[in-house]
Amino acid sequence: IIEGLKNAIDRMTNCTCARKENGHHGYTVRSHYEAFDYPVIFVDDAVRWKLFWWFKSNSTWPALVSDVLQDKYGDCDVGAPYCFSRLPEVLQERVAELLAVDSDGNVYRWKFDPENNVAHAVWRAFHDHEYVKVTNGNPWNP
Repeated sequence: IIEGLKNAIDRMTNCTCARKENGHHGYTVRSHYEAFDYPVIFVDDAVRWKLFWWFKSNSTWPALVSDVLQDKYGDCDVGAPYCFSRLPEVLQERVAELLAVDSDGNVYRWKFDPENNVAHAVWRAFHDHEYVKVTNGNPWNP
């Protein structure tokens, strides 16, 4: 899954959920984890979503990056043009959710589910930094 993420980078960089005013695009996670001062966004439900992965749009891919989940949560400078962070270690799979908003304002929200082999594989990649292969996966739609 991690290897496939770089190939799907266009979808990630088109997410405007991060901080549109400074060109950062990325993914957010719903949590009560406040140890790092990463940007927070709100959607209609007024839930706090903490940014954990971003890439400044229209910028060149960083030459030394080959792993789109190379950083531990909290290792990135909040002002950096990119952060390829994993989910916070303290998150629990059964209660964690993932949010993305595309450039048209469409909101995509996934709930992790250890009973769904695709959701669990994504969790293992984003949280545990494991390379995962799923064959005949269950649907996991936003």
